[in-house]
Amino acid sequence: MWLVPGAVMTAGVLAGLGGFLSHPASAASAPGPTVTVVGYGVVNVPPPSTNAGPQQLQISFQESANSAPAVLRQLHTDEAKVEAQLEKAGVSASAITHQGPPNFNINTGGGYQANDTLQVDFPTLFKLANVLQASGVANDSYIQNVFANSLNQSSSSPTSAAMTAGYQAAFANAQQTAEQMAQADNLQLGQAVSVSQGSGANGGGCYPMGGCSPMTGNPPMVGPNQQLVTVTVTYDTNS
Repeated sequence: MWLVPGAVMTAGVLAGLGGFLSHPASAASAPGPTVTVVGYGVVNVPPPSTNAGPQQLQISFQESANSAPAVLRQLHTDEAKVEAQLEKAGVSASAITHQGPPNFNINTGGGYQANDTLQVDFPTLFKLANVLQASGVANDSYIQNVFANSLNQSSSSPTSAAMTAGYQAAFANAQQTAEQMAQADNLQLGQAVSVSQGSGANGGGCYPMGGCSPMTGNPPMVGPNQQLVTVTVTYDTNS
């Protein structure tokens, strides 16, 4: 079974799809070739929480000097000044970390350059804003950039009803595509004989050795707070 990240067909979803897994066929018709298609559906996802949660202040430094030891000494001195400003504004030393080792470069026009970023963790955006105002670090001439990142990595998940609606649309789209293909070859569409969550390889058609890839069609546009679900369905046909 192919899997779509974040989209799993549960028993409740499958229960609402029974009408798409069968198709009436004439008892007097002769068997024809199978038709494999991909169907698309769009699932609406609740917007993410507006609760900002924990925040991280990132303070970037960029130093230049004529010698390598001088640029590193300057970087160390200026970072120590900023850490002292932050601690005076109420930040604990344990909340201040380095993003990584300094980035050290030799300038093409001569001299040396060093870059580093301090990371400061806060429980709320309000606390971050108060410290940023009180410390004044954003006004220091040796600061290259100051910005905040949310540490809240929570994401929203679609409801069962939204998943069912999305897969219903995907199976309806697959059946519509299959019916159009069957009619183009003067065939009658039969039952679904194989269903997979997700989509197969791009392209479509069958080959002399018997291998087939599904007709993929055109997936719909996905907007904010939406995700795409796909199904690959193989139908039998009758002439």
